[in-house]
Amino acid sequence: MTRIGNSDQILRLLRAQLERADKANRSKKKDAAGRTDEVRERPLDRVRSLASIDTMEEEDLRRAVVRGLLAERFGEAITNDAAFQGIAKDVTRMIEETPEGRALIDRAVASLRVEPRSP
Repeated sequence: MTRIGNSDQILRLLRAQLERADKANRSKKKDAAGRTDEVRERPLDRVRSLASIDTMEEEDLRRAVVRGLLAERFGEAITNDAAFQGIAKDVTRMIEETPEGRALIDRAVASLRVEPRSP
């Protein structure tokens, strides 16, 4: 039987959270499609903009992706909490400690660099 370590559990939880957030965002987009209100830029849209800047260090970009994912999932208000930066740094470190986690973040960064911006 295969053992599931802490890092595997963290990755699975992160993936599950991201899938739920993606489903929620899709339904929000459908609901907001008819609105003419000004829409604020989502955290991941800002990270996508950062990813297009070639001068940004890879490590900083990976941290920005994690911060953006956390902000997407838990709301932007959390980013105003002083402890958030430390938590985001710890989450990034835990994910990067495994080859699978590192590859996951690298794929996320690569996809943000090539994905077109959402309207």
